[in-house]
Amino acid sequence: TIARRVSSLRSFYRFCGQTGFADIEDMSWLRAPRPPRALPKSISDGDAIAMLNTIFARRGPDWSKKRDFALLMLLYGLGLRISEALNLKRGDAPLSDWLRITGKGKKTREVPVLPAVAQAIEDYLAECPFNFSHDEPLFISNRGKPFGPRAAQRLIEGLRHELGLPMHVTPHSLRHAFATH
Repeated sequence: TIARRVSSLRSFYRFCGQTGFADIEDMSWLRAPRPPRALPKSISDGDAIAMLNTIFARRGPDWSKKRDFALLMLLYGLGLRISEALNLKRGDAPLSDWLRITGKGKKTREVPVLPAVAQAIEDYLAECPFNFSHDEPLFISNRGKPFGPRAAQRLIEGLRHELGLPMHVTPHSLRHAFATH
C-alpha cells in the first residue's frame, strides 16, 4: 500500500512538472519501501515420502509406476527442475556418483547422486518395455513418446489430490523440499 501511494505521488508530481500545471520540484528522490520477498513454499518430508509411496498403489503398468517413482526421486532426491529431469538421455543412465546437468540459461552443474535415486533409475530401465538408443529421452510415456512436462505436472496433481495436499505442491516444490530437507 505504501509503495503504491509513493509511486502515485511521484507520478503525479512528474506529470505536474511536465505539463506546467504546477511548479513542483522533482520527487524522484522519494523511494518506496521494498516488500520482503516471499520464501518459496516447500512440503514436509513426510508428505514427500507419502507421494513416493503412493505411486505404487496407483493403477497402471508396473514399469510406468517405476518411471513415475524414478522421476519424483530425481526431483526430490537431486533437486532437479522438471525440465532438467526430462531432458536426461538414456546415455546418462546408469547414474554414477555425480550427474552433470544442463539447466536454465545453458548453465551446467554437477549434482551428487544418492544411491536410492540411482537404484530407482535402474529399476525403471530394467522394466521399461521400450528399447531406445543412448541419445533418446530417459523418460518415455506409455505410448513410447517422450514424457512431457505437462504429464509430470498431472502426475503431481493426481498425487496431491489423492493425499489431500495443499495447492502449492508442484514439481518445483519438490526441488524446494530437497533444498529444505
